[in-house]
Amino acid sequence: MRAEQLELEDLSAAVAVWANSGCDETATNLGAYFERILVGSASTAIGVRVRGDLVGVAIVGHDDHRGWIRNLVVVSAWERRGFGSELVARAEDWLTASGAREIHMTVPHSDETSGLFERLRYDSEEVTQFTRWLG
Repeated sequence: MRAEQLELEDLSAAVAVWANSGCDETATNLGAYFERILVGSASTAIGVRVRGDLVGVAIVGHDDHRGWIRNLVVVSAWERRGFGSELVARAEDWLTASGAREIHMTVPHSDETSGLFERLRYDSEEVTQFTRWLG
């Protein structure tokens, strides 16, 4: 198993993974979001496949020294098999190559998610996120 950067032709498969995961981005236009991620030089999408089918996706980007990983999801039937860890490892590789020196991750809170990221040596931070949608 090795995660890889996704391309525009992976759009419908990536949207299906997010939509079926309960990812909170389902309230927005996932197709347009995915396209914006892929055309920018400061962001990408990474996916992992099983027998050719996309089973996990993560969005990765940076703003110079600060990297971020968002919307990391694995299809529930494939959870707890190392796919999330593989997505994080490839995201870290991409961010390191891009010059990022720190990584912030935004994921829905759950005990399973917390356990994964603690095992990967990420610290949980108490933060409040404010959002304002433009346009």
